[in-house]
Amino acid sequence: MTDQLPIREAGIRYPFALPAAGRRRAVKIGLGRALLRLRPRYGRSLLAQGDPATFSPTDRLMMAGWTHRATPADWPALSALHQRFWAGPGGARFSTDPGIADRFEQWFLAEHARPLAFLREELAARTCPTLCEIGSGNGLALEYLSHRLPEIGRFVGVDINAEATRTNARRWQHDDRLGFVAAEAVSWIDANAGTGWAYFSNAGVLEYLPEEKVTELYRITAERGGWWLITEPVYAGYDLTTETASRPHGGEFSFCHNHPYLLGRAGWEVAERYETEVSGMRFLTVCARKAAA
Repeated sequence: MTDQLPIREAGIRYPFALPAAGRRRAVKIGLGRALLRLRPRYGRSLLAQGDPATFSPTDRLMMAGWTHRATPADWPALSALHQRFWAGPGGARFSTDPGIADRFEQWFLAEHARPLAFLREELAARTCPTLCEIGSGNGLALEYLSHRLPEIGRFVGVDINAEATRTNARRWQHDDRLGFVAAEAVSWIDANAGTGWAYFSNAGVLEYLPEEKVTELYRITAERGGWWLITEPVYAGYDLTTETASRPHGGEFSFCHNHPYLLGRAGWEVAERYETEVSGMRFLTVCARKAAA
């Protein structure tokens, strides 16, 4: 999500994690690029098919090299590697890490729960049968939403990590309003979402999807109407007033998207947008609405 890791994440090894700056960063990138020159075929296969759970220290150096030589043609492979990470042991560790659970208090409750006020006002005039969270992780935010929005009948968390999904399903097995699904979010929503749903993404989920996937997600949901509540990181050098194209950035080499622009292009009305800073990171929150087509 960023060059900084302000919350304890010692057990989580991101595929593209780099030191924020300085000599260690330069050395890691330089060694990685040298290894890619020595073993180009292996480097390409690592990016295209590698399992982050089995990466050796040498593999991680090569990934550091990729972050500085990648072109837009490589971006789909970078995103696919991120998906393999989040679907595997790295994503499972992220969901159970105590430091990540702290984010619910420090990030969500302190700053990112504000879109609830928008949705409550909207529900005074329109009904919402289901709220769907993309990237439900440890399930804490979705549970909170279910308590604060009693007028919504069902809450579904969609996460690419099967282990995290099973853990959530066991934890909330006696709550009939909460459900968790292990699936790729865009495909699942396309096959299952109904009219007038609310969609929620918090603290960095859509950043791991390339622009074409986010565009597809906004297009699919716009056809059925409803709401979007989004809080996503935006990197310091990205100008939301002039830049419309998504691009990778930061220590994890995840994607920075112009969500207001992408939502508007898909037919959504952006009702609210604002920026906050949490743990030294820049976040953009967007609330959007659309009547069903």
